[in-house]
Amino acid sequence: MLNIRNKKAVVVGGGNVASRKIVGLVAEGSIVSVISPKINEAIYELVQQGNVHWVARTFEVADVEGAFIIIAATNSQSVNAQVASCCQPEQLVNIVDNPKQSTFHVPAKVQRGDLVIAVSTGGASPLLAKKIRNELAEQYPTDYAEYIAFLAMARQRILAQELSPAKRKALLEESQQQHYYHSVQARQLFFTATDLN
Repeated sequence: MLNIRNKKAVVVGGGNVASRKIVGLVAEGSIVSVISPKINEAIYELVQQGNVHWVARTFEVADVEGAFIIIAATNSQSVNAQVASCCQPEQLVNIVDNPKQSTFHVPAKVQRGDLVIAVSTGGASPLLAKKIRNELAEQYPTDYAEYIAFLAMARQRILAQELSPAKRKALLEESQQQHYYHSVQARQLFFTATDLN
């Protein structure tokens, strides 16, 4: 996954598609500016909370200067094309209505703690990516985050021990057994039984 924390992001557009993109950027820690004469309620709330800077006007070429990520999410193909034409080769660009003008696509994702599963169709069908993401979300419910945290702690403790490669591998494989997902008590017993407390 790309680390965009504290990176400047510019979103051109103030509707529902722009809103979804902005929410994802804010969640990843980007410094987000939205360029649009009008914005929807969800974006307005983020502006009020201080998470997003709103420039209340139409797009200007200078808006993309210094941006790491640029997303054109207006309902105007000509404005979106103008945004694409102003970007530099080193900038990441997503034109929501034209995958061929984009240098990256925002995947649909499921996040459960440190587990991130991303689904992309390369811009061909965002609806299909969303459908698959929803199926994965059912397969990996929210409590999977606790299991992932257990696996991270087990791995950290196993690697901190002076063990033979075979023993290390066996313990890592053991920690992956499904019953540890289903039982907090089994997770606690894993550390006791393997002397990893």
